[in-house]
Amino acid sequence: MTSIFLRITLDGRRCEFSVHRKVHLDKWNSRTQSVLGNSAEAQEINRYLSGITNEIYSIQQNFERKNVSYSAYDMRDVLMGKDKTKKMLLEIFQEHNDKVDSLIGKDFAAGTAERYRTCKKHVADFIKKKYKKNDIPVKDVDHKLITGLEYYLKNHSQVCAQLCD
Repeated sequence: MTSIFLRITLDGRRCEFSVHRKVHLDKWNSRTQSVLGNSAEAQEINRYLSGITNEIYSIQQNFERKNVSYSAYDMRDVLMGKDKTKKMLLEIFQEHNDKVDSLIGKDFAAGTAERYRTCKKHVADFIKKKYKKNDIPVKDVDHKLITGLEYYLKNHSQVCAQLCD
């Protein structure tokens, strides 16, 4: 008996994991990705695999509907119940701005809070234009994004251009 593995490939990146089912190799149909025969065991495994496939498509549709960035590993994590809530860049930016707003007159001036709100708007515009998403996970913030944002700000924003110099 050999273990059955599921492979999710998204944007050329693979994620493979066991589905915790085993089958005799001579009973496996690699073309249809199912167990051969009509035995109760074959039917149960095939139904189980079909259910996983449907769930993967549903998870993908949910990610697409939310218009968020995701990977094959993210899909696996949701399927396996290991979905960790992603910290999103603009959500964190908004939390920061809310804290700044609550400290106007104590630690921050109203003008400073306004500049943070303006900067967040420019970051949101950049993410929308460059990534065609409403927000991105903080884990996706890398050197490429930072330099791309700097270029965008210098070329598309008079207000934030001063911040980059």
